[in-house]
Amino acid sequence: MPEGDVVHKTADRLHAALSGRPLVGVDLRWPNVPGVELRGRETLEVRARGKHLLHRIGGGITLHTHLRMEGSWRIRPTVQVTPAVARRADIRAIVADEQWAAIGYRLGMLELLATADEDRVVGHLGPDILAEDFDTSRASSNLLADGDRTIGSALLDQRNVAGIGTMFAAESLFATRTRPGSGRPTATSEPSWPAPAT
Repeated sequence: MPEGDVVHKTADRLHAALSGRPLVGVDLRWPNVPGVELRGRETLEVRARGKHLLHRIGGGITLHTHLRMEGSWRIRPTVQVTPAVARRADIRAIVADEQWAAIGYRLGMLELLATADEDRVVGHLGPDILAEDFDTSRASSNLLADGDRTIGSALLDQRNVAGIGTMFAAESLFATRTRPGSGRPTATSEPSWPAPAT
């Protein structure tokens, strides 16, 4: 599954391509998506929250997507989205303004919801490790709260800290010489792995 940095970069690319312009074409290929007319509405912004993408559209609508294991969003000029391109079976969404089209391939989740209801889908998340206002003390408190879980498991729980995946967790634990299966560290804990030979 992509780490939080991939999701944030994706949000930045989508925001740069679509924000401030009206949508001229929207094709959402997902079961039970409400039939809301999005053409003509402006993309206000696209933001990441942990591993979730929130595409906010005028009129109080949010297109909420998650990449899961295989998903991706690609940007290409709208004129290049020919019928042959658009009929690909792995496309789950096409959202286009006159200049750029965002194409969602193999998305793991897609839904439309009221922007006011975003908390329903991301409110359970802990502080986003890549957010400008990342709350270090809250993240630390979340990680230390349940002493029965291993630190590796706690780091991957998005309710503690949003945006950490297997790679970020493994690299940070290796850098601090902490075994993934060990209990939660305390402020006075010593690294549990021996220092590498020099």
